[in-house]
Amino acid sequence: MFRYRACGVELRSDVPLPSLSQAEPGEADQAQLALRTTGVPFEEPARWLYTEHFEETSEPWRAVGVSERGYVVRLFGRADFFLEHGSSEARVCIAPQAAPGIVEPLFLEQVLPLWLSLLGRPCLHASAVVWGHGDGARALAFAGRSGSGKSTLATSLAGAGGLISDDCLAMEVTGDHVVAHPSHRAVRLLADSTEAFFASPTAGELSPDGGKRRVVLSGAARPLPLARIYMLEPADGAARTSPVRARDAVVRLATHFFRIDPDDRSRLAEELSLLERVAARTPIVRLEVPRRFAALSETRAAIAADLAGD
Repeated sequence: MFRYRACGVELRSDVPLPSLSQAEPGEADQAQLALRTTGVPFEEPARWLYTEHFEETSEPWRAVGVSERGYVVRLFGRADFFLEHGSSEARVCIAPQAAPGIVEPLFLEQVLPLWLSLLGRPCLHASAVVWGHGDGARALAFAGRSGSGKSTLATSLAGAGGLISDDCLAMEVTGDHVVAHPSHRAVRLLADSTEAFFASPTAGELSPDGGKRRVVLSGAARPLPLARIYMLEPADGAARTSPVRARDAVVRLATHFFRIDPDDRSRLAEELSLLERVAARTPIVRLEVPRRFAALSETRAAIAADLAGD
């Protein structure tokens, strides 16, 4: 079994997950999870909760179904994952025609965030990077609707200190601080972003969900205190920041949690409690971002000015 660190847990897997950091010998995390492969297809779920489709072709891409024992996450033509209720072990049945290495991006980007939410470890749909160096290093997170530029902004900042997460931000409240735990080291970018950052529209590899490129960056070496959560909004003019009241931030950020079952409200109280504790310890700031690559330096300057008051 391979041993990795991801989202504040030790993850053991019988397939390699190279965009994760390896767990050090004797290292103890809060929990241990395992991913195991099986050649036996899973039973069809009692009912399918939802199916997502490729925009370009309308072909099915991902579906989630539920039965009495747990959930099936189906990535059509690639793999099925089974997440048993309350179990620390997930199983994957890989399709015979699936490409080698397909499990890693499918599991880390499409399944792990849902599994963590099922296990009571809710994760925010947000990108995050390291800001600063050494003992002064902190984490900055960026939340926003799909297409708001989270991954692009994170990529532009990750070169200085490293990437913490592209989509799945695991947070933990410890005393007076909020800690951001590193996830995997890959970002998903549109071709114009890969060309702007890596001088090629085909940098990295094609993301399994289509339309984006998956590029592995340098990653954060350890969990870090979370200094800000920036809520991204399009800017009419220059990049600028403004504070968000904690109550308003909780309501808005609650829509950015990963949930395996959108109709399951049983975990809502737990999610809101986490956000209330996060908002009481970490400033939530509105960040208006011009949607052009030439303005990234201006956006970095706005972030630096906001942090200078700490």
